Order: sequence, then structure tokens, then C-alpha cells
Amino acid sequence: DPNHASEGNGAYAEHLRIHEALRWVHLAGMLIQSGMGIALSSGAFGDRANDYGTLQTVAVVHQVIGWATWGTLTAAGAIMLF
Repeated sequence: DPNHASEGNGAYAEHLRIHEALRWVHLAGMLIQSGMGIALSSGAFGDRANDYGTLQTVAVVHQVIGWATWGTLTAAGAIMLF
């Protein structure tokens, strides 16, 4: 925020502060998704043939993080648009 627009007391400043907080959540989600993909491809979660339960759990966690990441990205955009 080079113009320090989020430091005011108005509605725009409040929206900008919320947007800035959501961007950090979105960034964390994207980094976690990338890390999970790398770990999954390297076999860190077990053997694909023998550890179905573990991989199913990883898939559920991956999907939950993905939806949360998408939701925060959408909310960050919507709060600045509306």
C-alpha cells in the first residue's frame, strides 16, 4: 500500500484492510497446496497402492484447502468490487 490508503477510517480503508488480510490467507493456501503437491509426488504420504486411506485423507485436506483458498481469493476481489 504505497499510498497508505488502508490507514484511514473510511469504508474504503476498511475494505482495503480486509482485502490485505485475505491476500495473506490466499498466499498461505497456495503455498500449502504447492507443498502438498510436491510431497505427494515424492511419495511422502506413502505408497499409492498400499496407503489408500492416507491418500484419501490427503485428498480431502487438499480439497478443503483448495476451496478455502478459492473462497479467500473470491472474497478479496469481491470486497474491492462491491
